[in-house]
This record gives sequence, structure tokens and C-alpha cells, in this order.
Amino acid sequence: MTKFCSAVNCSNRSNRTVNISYHRFPFRNKELLKKWLVKLWRKSFTPTVNSYVCSVHFEADSFLQGYQCKKLKEDALPTIFNFPDHLIKVGIVFQYS
Repeated sequence: MTKFCSAVNCSNRSNRTVNISYHRFPFRNKELLKKWLVKLWRKSFTPTVNSYVCSVHFEADSFLQGYQCKKLKEDALPTIFNFPDHLIKVGIVFQYS
């Protein structure tokens, strides 16, 4: 199954990329899930068990060392994004309850 990145303006998918890992949303940690959703800046997006964020959107220190494939730390947040100019200029901020 091909994995697609859920981040805005990201076209990474597992069948087209190498050396990029894909990470599921932290559904078991509701507070962390809320933080991920705020960081993603997607107003009408509801992640499913088949939703992913690629490793491009995480800082290097978000990953555990010593694993063959990239594994996120328990408290890792996606923080690297390429938001379109029209969203940045308007200063849109989405709130999740």
C-alpha cells in the first residue's frame, strides 16, 4: 500500500521516495494528537489509521538513534512545513478541541 504524506503542500509518497519514512498519527495520545493537528494547519482534516506524516517534517532530534528505519520519539512533533504564501499572509490559525 502506498503511503501519502498528509502535510500541506507535500507530495511525498512511499512509492516515489527513498530514505523517507512515514509515521502514523499518535491516536493513543490524545494531547499529542491535538498538537500534531495544530502543527499541520489543516482546517477540515481528520486523520485515519491510514494517514501519515513523512520524516521530512520532523527535526533530526525527533528520531530515536540506533534503529535501522527511522523511529520517532514518543513526544515528537512535526515542525518543518512549506506552507503556501496565501496561508501565511492571512495568518490563519486553526483551533482543535
